[in-house]
Amino acid sequence: MKKGEFRIFKFPFIFDKNDSLVGVNDYIVSMSANVALGNQFKVQAISTGNTKFQIFKGKIKLFTVYINVVNEYDLFIPESERSQLTFDLPFTVGVNGISVWRGSGHYTAKVVDETVAVVESITRGNDHFNQENNSAVVWVTPLKSGKTKLIVTDVVTGQTSGVDVVVN
Repeated sequence: MKKGEFRIFKFPFIFDKNDSLVGVNDYIVSMSANVALGNQFKVQAISTGNTKFQIFKGKIKLFTVYINVVNEYDLFIPESERSQLTFDLPFTVGVNGISVWRGSGHYTAKVVDETVAVVESITRGNDHFNQENNSAVVWVTPLKSGKTKLIVTDVVTGQTSGVDVVVN
């Protein structure tokens, strides 16, 4: 999370009256979970740093949540998806996008040669358990054979990352 942000996340279970929070570092985050919130918990990022907390049912640990608070998000596309996006024409089924795992949450994307492929959409992801920060998927539609580059830009930080696009 970014310092100063307030976010709501989801647990994979419903928080009940027998559950408790243990290990919250109040100087890094302010955190709340209770019966009224159900399967959600609220986090306010106060200062930079790493913290974690556990959810216990009685003395049994159910779940651990790790939170990293930063001053600014770094745009991150996984290495496995940064190498190349390949299509075979006619494209009927298969992977037609890349994932953005981390960034500000506000992205633009463009293909350098729009005669080869075009950006179809950018779809925001659901950030469960703070494993992904402001994730998204950039969908591309192939048009004709050729090579070009897909460029994703984080609108807030100005950071960019490129992926080669090959249409066979």
